[in-house]
Amino acid sequence: MKRFLIFLILIGFISCKKAKEIKGNNPPQILFAKIEPENLKKNQRAGALISANDKDGDDITYKIEWFLNGKKIYEGKEIETHNFKKGDTLHAVITPYDGKEYGKPYKTAPALIKNTPPEIISAKFLPETILTITHKIEVKAEGKDIDDDKISFLVEWYINGEKRGEGLSFFPQKLKENELLEAVVYAYDGEEKSKNFVTISANVSNSPPIIDLKQNEIKLSSYPYFTYKINAYDPDGDDLKFEIVSSNVKGIEIDENGIIKGKIEENIKNINLRIKIIDKKGNYIEKNLTFSF
Repeated sequence: MKRFLIFLILIGFISCKKAKEIKGNNPPQILFAKIEPENLKKNQRAGALISANDKDGDDITYKIEWFLNGKKIYEGKEIETHNFKKGDTLHAVITPYDGKEYGKPYKTAPALIKNTPPEIISAKFLPETILTITHKIEVKAEGKDIDDDKISFLVEWYINGEKRGEGLSFFPQKLKENELLEAVVYAYDGEEKSKNFVTISANVSNSPPIIDLKQNEIKLSSYPYFTYKINAYDPDGDDLKFEIVSSNVKGIEIDENGIIKGKIEENIKNINLRIKIIDKKGNYIEKNLTFSF
């Protein structure tokens, strides 16, 4: 009986000694932790910035559990946000460990997955060739948004470096030959515009001549000789040259003032002409005309 009591006392002494050794260790403590980067977005890598303390000077490691919208999805030092969506919330539960004991878990404040700005890919003018008589110019652009937001476009318009307007469409008052037209184009997702932009430019080109003719069929009153003046002008004030490209009747002429003249042969009911008007820059317009009697 005496031996049995001594044995129990010995076991109790050893157990108390071990308890004192574990109890003597101070578990590590997290003082502060937060998710980084602060402005977390899709397609980034998130980690945790941790400030911790161990009174015994022990090295600290961490168990980090990641929760998306309140549901645990991963355990590890960092987490990729490729499959996250704008508006999701991410938080971490961090438990420190000093090699002996785990400290108290620390829950970070939730981080909101924020909007990612769109990206503009390309842009071009419509029409692609800008003339001095062009009254409306538009921009057709292409962009992308990893949040799948609907994209619109912001456009700034410049002539010879001077800002003249904003918006997808531009209505210039009067363009001059060789002026430099520029448009600076951003993509916009409803929250932010793109970090990048596209600048497109074009030099304003000389315009071709214009024929002031309401109808292609013209009724003549004189017979057999006739004259008819073509009303044409050049928007840039260039001198014009007139030519007959083709005619179903021989002997029809057109002079430097645009006057068509000729003789109507017997049994001819219509004269079909194709005329060409050229300015000094080589721009031209062709027109089909029909004279009837």
